[in-house]
Amino acid sequence: MSRQSMLSSAGTLRRGTPNKTRPESVNGILEPTDTDNTPTVTATKEQIAREYLTSKAAIIGTNALLTKDDIYDAMLRATRLPKKELDVALKTVEHGITLLRDMDEKQNQHQLLGEIKGAVESSFAKLDIEKQLQHQLTQVRNEFNERLDSIAANINGTEEKINSIAKNSQPAAPEASYADVMRTNGKGTMAPTQAMARQRMRAHIEVKRQQVLILNVGNEAGKEISGEILEYLNNMLIKMGALNKGTFVSATKLKNTDNLLTEVSLPELADWIHRVEQMIQFTTLSGQALTIADKEYEIILHFVLITFGADDAFELQRLEDINNLPTCSITQVKWAKAIQRQTEGQRVASLLLYLNNANAVNQLLLSGAVISNKRVEAKKTVKEERRCYKCQ
Repeated sequence: MSRQSMLSSAGTLRRGTPNKTRPESVNGILEPTDTDNTPTVTATKEQIAREYLTSKAAIIGTNALLTKDDIYDAMLRATRLPKKELDVALKTVEHGITLLRDMDEKQNQHQLLGEIKGAVESSFAKLDIEKQLQHQLTQVRNEFNERLDSIAANINGTEEKINSIAKNSQPAAPEASYADVMRTNGKGTMAPTQAMARQRMRAHIEVKRQQVLILNVGNEAGKEISGEILEYLNNMLIKMGALNKGTFVSATKLKNTDNLLTEVSLPELADWIHRVEQMIQFTTLSGQALTIADKEYEIILHFVLITFGADDAFELQRLEDINNLPTCSITQVKWAKAIQRQTEGQRVASLLLYLNNANAVNQLLLSGAVISNKRVEAKKTVKEERRCYKCQ
């Protein structure tokens, strides 16, 4: 007989045969009956069940009740007792079920205690790890503070050394400029250095960038120009829409001519005035009386094919497009040696190129020029020194 059928049969017998002799109990404690006025000794259900099964061991045929298998075996044997031992069989099954429940509860409690113990041990392990990490962080913080203190001490020592050096040293004399040297050079105090020469060259170039040469044509409209020339030129700038670009700051009449050498406030204004469209507008507003003299920078290109058309305007425009030069930046092109003086069978020659844009000139000097599908080197022309007739 299986355990499930045995338990169901035991339950059937219990429902069919009421037990009037069994005292009632609450929470495992026996209550006094009507016939017994003295209370019984307090005992748990498990103790009562084990004592009963032990006392009926001879009838049931079992000796030890140590494991669940022993209890199941006792319950199975109880179901096989004769009918006269029906009461013993029922109580054996009932007390067996009580012991099985007690064992299950103890097993669950033991398992729960094991889980609690594992959780506590893991918590203590985590606490140990946190303590170790905290100890390591404390060591790192202390080491970091020590290094900061050493760095601060070094900085303080360096500042003290700098302050002591500054107190003991005399202030350095300001660097003399080229003008100071030239003013005192006659007295033999010092001579100009290369740095001073470069400084003078940069200043000279900056002044040249801000200069605008205005040519007076000398017609009737030019004679009508009267009053302050600076005011007249600044009014011309206002009419041209250059109010926010700058102003003319000086104007000097050249010797033996009516031409004007002017200076503007910004180099960008000078570059703007030297554009072709602005030069035409300036001449138109002045009544054809004044014209802007175009700046020309001369460079030389060597080994240029003589098939290049120096007199062809289309060739000049194509030369500007190929070399990414501003429009109308090339003002003039001519051969260094006249065509009629070239030798027979000559294939290349030197070409003089005149430009009105300094940036375009620098571009060609750095990277060369592409002309007639050939890249040639560009160099700045060096003017020969003037010599008298006797020295030639």
